[in-house]
Amino acid sequence: MTAKTYLNQLRSLEATIAARKAEAERLKAERTYLQGVSYDGDRVQTSASHNAQFEKLADIIADTERSVVELAEKRHRIINQINGLQKPEYIELLQLRYLEHQKFEAIACTMGLSYVRVTHLHGEALLAFQKKYLTQ
Repeated sequence: MTAKTYLNQLRSLEATIAARKAEAERLKAERTYLQGVSYDGDRVQTSASHNAQFEKLADIIADTERSVVELAEKRHRIINQINGLQKPEYIELLQLRYLEHQKFEAIACTMGLSYVRVTHLHGEALLAFQKKYLTQ
C-alpha cells in the first residue's frame, strides 16, 4: 500500500460514515410517513415491511457506530505517525492535506509556498512517510 492510499483511508471512511448517516435519516423519515388505510379486501394486520425497515435501520446504525470507532482509531494512529516525521514542513503539509482535507492551493497559501513547491514537498513527505511506516 502506498503512503497516499494509506493516508486517504480517513477520507474514504468519513465518506462511508456520511453515506450511512444519510441512509439512516432517509429510513427514519420513511418510517414517519403516514400511509392510507385501504378498506378493500381482507383486513389483516401485517407489519413485516415495518419490521424489516426497522431491522435495516438498526443494522445501518450499528455499522455506522463501528465505523466511527474505526475512524477514531485510524485517525489517532495516523496523527501519531505524521507527528513522528522529522521535518516540520512534512508534518504540517500532511496534516493539512490528509487530516483537514485541504487542496494544494489552500496549503500553499497557509504555508506561504508556491503551488509547485507544495506539490514537490508533498511527494517528499509521502516518501518519508512510506519509508518510516509502510516499508518493512
